[in-house]
Amino acid sequence: MVTFSLLLYHTIEVTTLVEGDLMGFYNITSVQLFTRTDCCASRLQNFEVRVSNLDPTTFPSVEGQRCVFFSQQVDVAGTLLNCTRPITGRFVSLYKAADDVLTICEMFVFGTKLDFSGTYELVQDNSRLNSSAVTSLTVPSPIGCAVECTSDVTCLAFNVMASGTSSRGVACELLGLAEFSLTLQAHTGWRAYRRVVK
Repeated sequence: MVTFSLLLYHTIEVTTLVEGDLMGFYNITSVQLFTRTDCCASRLQNFEVRVSNLDPTTFPSVEGQRCVFFSQQVDVAGTLLNCTRPITGRFVSLYKAADDVLTICEMFVFGTKLDFSGTYELVQDNSRLNSSAVTSLTVPSPIGCAVECTSDVTCLAFNVMASGTSSRGVACELLGLAEFSLTLQAHTGWRAYRRVVK
């Protein structure tokens, strides 16, 4: 298990969302929070910890999964909160209702960095695998597509748009049928990957 410090805030006064970018994908299991000791300790209660693949400030309240909801006041000595289940993602955020203020001193995030080397292999550049079971989504980067496929036990392969990325992310297609039913077609700008069976 890898432990890493995510954020240090001395004063965050007028906000309902605090988020941090882990700069990579992690399987998050828990967070430890510390409130300010000089004032405002009551502001760090009744909040939700969320883990997401996309920046929640770009896609607020749409992206991410709940790690845990905490209704009590965070202890001055710190409070460790375990996620209800491990969640894979790049961003960790604290969120409160729109009419409430969130104040935090420090947050530590606990989890394991995901390593996708050897998990998927490139089938072909400028090509897409076709299947009747396709889930289309937008991800922050090509590795985000691998994260989504890894999180879905039915996903055997994926296509990702290798060019033309935008601030919203890249196009990703998860393919869920048996490998023998997948067909390959030339398609400029796309890359097709399949899961490596070990």
